[in-house]
Amino acid sequence: MLSNKFFKKVLIGALTVSMLAGTGITASAAVASPAPTFPSASPSNMVVPKEDLVNYINEKFPKEEAKELINKIYTSAFEALPEDTKQQVQQIIAVVSQEGFPEFMAQKFISDLVDTLYKGYLAAKDTAIATGKNIAETIKAAYAKLPEELRTKIAQAAQQVQMLSMAIQEKAAKYTIAESQLFYTDGDFTYQIDLDLNNGVYAKAVKYLGTEKKIAVPSVADMFQVISVKLTSENTVTAVTLPETIKEVDGYSFFKMPTLKYIYINKANPYFKSVNGIVLNKEGTTVVAVAATRKYSPSERITAIGNYAFYGNNSETVTIPDSVTSIGEGAFMFSKLSEVTIPAGVTEIKSLTFSNCKELEKIVVLPTVTKIADDAFTDVPKDAVFYCENNTDYAVGYAEKQGFKVNAPFDAEFKTTSITLLGASATFSAQGKYGAGDYKYAFYYRTKGSKKWTTKQKYASNNTIELKPANTGDYEICIKVKDADGKVIKKYFDWKVAQSFNNQSKIFKKGNAVVVNCKAIDMESVFAVYYMNVNDSKWTTVQKYDKNNIASIVFDKPGDYQICVKAKSKIGFISKSFFNVTVTDEDIAKSAAEKTITE
Repeated sequence: MLSNKFFKKVLIGALTVSMLAGTGITASAAVASPAPTFPSASPSNMVVPKEDLVNYINEKFPKEEAKELINKIYTSAFEALPEDTKQQVQQIIAVVSQEGFPEFMAQKFISDLVDTLYKGYLAAKDTAIATGKNIAETIKAAYAKLPEELRTKIAQAAQQVQMLSMAIQEKAAKYTIAESQLFYTDGDFTYQIDLDLNNGVYAKAVKYLGTEKKIAVPSVADMFQVISVKLTSENTVTAVTLPETIKEVDGYSFFKMPTLKYIYINKANPYFKSVNGIVLNKEGTTVVAVAATRKYSPSERITAIGNYAFYGNNSETVTIPDSVTSIGEGAFMFSKLSEVTIPAGVTEIKSLTFSNCKELEKIVVLPTVTKIADDAFTDVPKDAVFYCENNTDYAVGYAEKQGFKVNAPFDAEFKTTSITLLGASATFSAQGKYGAGDYKYAFYYRTKGSKKWTTKQKYASNNTIELKPANTGDYEICIKVKDADGKVIKKYFDWKVAQSFNNQSKIFKKGNAVVVNCKAIDMESVFAVYYMNVNDSKWTTVQKYDKNNIASIVFDKPGDYQICVKAKSKIGFISKSFFNVTVTDEDIAKSAAEKTITE
């Protein structure tokens, strides 16, 4: 039963909408509420609707939904509205803001209105760009058509709301309200009654109360078209026939009918058809809905699997033909699939496609898939295995990121040391990937040019070794990785062991002069020479890296100096030698005297 208060709200809604639409509907004597008034439609005092819309949306809508709608409002779409459209928008805001207008209906009106205007703007803009026409003029021309379209839709909705209010008054026992939704029960079915800008007042079949195994959903619910279903039943229904009025249907429409096997569509339906109890689009190219207990794999004429088409289906395997190029969101959500192969024509796995497939073990993904939604495999067991053709496939990276197992061609990663100083340790490691798993590792080394390998480790699970060479020289390292199937990956690496200290330079002091004799174990080394006064801490360059091995430094001031000689070997190792030199006043004087005698 509906309260008088709710009935009053519905009827007031009918009156206010009818005034906007100009339908001439009059008030029932049962309602004493005054008729709402509207702002003047005169352009001279017209208020741009942006701010009013934003305020209404922020007040009436959930935060995220409000944010999305406001983003659409704050575009040039609303800036380009012609005056008569602005007037109508302003009036719509006034209507749905009236005390007593059903809030859930008002929200649908506002949401649909914003979307309609925004889509019209985008379409006009795209047309202008494609044809090279002036964007502003094209948008205005497109908007000029909107007021008439909107008035027609609102007028129709207003008439239907009046019909609904009268029906509630006459059949109050059949109408109930729960969680801000209006329901109507008649015979064996319960319907949800709703309202939006495109469909007016419509019905959705939500529950079957009867005991029959095979049922047919009526096309009307108390004079309102039944355009969609989300049907539940406590009975073991095996077949459902949907009417010609149905506009919306998918596998999710029957998610609480676990015994359902066949879904039929009235032949007069302009949108869908059924083939052997499977719902397809009218062209027969898209799978729309498959009942829970139906075992079905699409034929080669199918090119797409629609959103939620196999939702909750009990089949363990579904063969998707190569003709399929698109798989919709949630297409196999909550199904009992144990394995699936994505055909080559599919490039994207969309949101929730295999979410909550608790039995899924094997997923074959071809290299043609280049995009997978983060939530495509939500709540799928983490021991499910992705089978990929190449180690570089997009699905490999996705599966590893999501924590799934990957079965791709056997591969391995290696970490090695190329140069080591004598006396230090070098680390070599490997990590098997993909293949059959259960990897074993073997390590070998030899002096380069030798034919005899030294075994450091035979095949074992340990994947890391250390080598500490006793002599300098060039070596080769061989690492083998084997998986459980006996497949082996073998790689060779060069390893050079260099003298830990290459530099053997010396200096000779004579008075205030120092001769640097650069020398290194590696005969192909180059040398750089620097000095600084220890009190200044600033290095002066005597020689940059060069093969010259004799450098002279003449100091013109007494003090303590430090000399640095760098020897860089052929392989790039740098070793440094430091020398401390003190230059006295006597050294300076003696050198000056010797210079004078010589001259």
